[in-house]
Amino acid sequence: MARFHWGPRRSRVTLEDPPVLSPVLAAPNDTEPVIDTSDLSVLVRAFHGPDQPSPPEPTATKDAQLTISRYDGDIFADRQIYIFVDDEPWGKVRYGNSITRELKPGPHKVRAFNTLFSRTIELDLHPAEHARVRCGNGFPRAGWFLMMWLHATYLLVRLEREPADS
Repeated sequence: MARFHWGPRRSRVTLEDPPVLSPVLAAPNDTEPVIDTSDLSVLVRAFHGPDQPSPPEPTATKDAQLTISRYDGDIFADRQIYIFVDDEPWGKVRYGNSITRELKPGPHKVRAFNTLFSRTIELDLHPAEHARVRCGNGFPRAGWFLMMWLHATYLLVRLEREPADS
């Protein structure tokens, strides 16, 4: 005894004739505007709506630049310094090199790290400003004494903003 009927398949979707509208309902409405479809620009305006004034052009604000250099006054030139600006790593600065990048105007934090100590300064950059920062390694106050007594010392990080050119 067959459990299923294997007869010809019938479609579950049936097509019905559209409902016939009475002549009263099918009459055109006189309040709707007639759109000329022969002109493409009319259709584009109908799709996008009425013409709006274009938004005002934004004023151009120049980005600020930040240069971090390591040149003079650095006693220990072989020790690299890692630079972070706004907690984003910028890379290493070795003796005699510098890093320059553009930043958005506003407050920023610059951090120099020599794998033992770090120093952080805060800068407030203005549009089109070029800020310069110097970094380096140096002895602590008792550094020479530690070198003579222990034959070793630790290196502190120096980080300072150069005065702006007037």
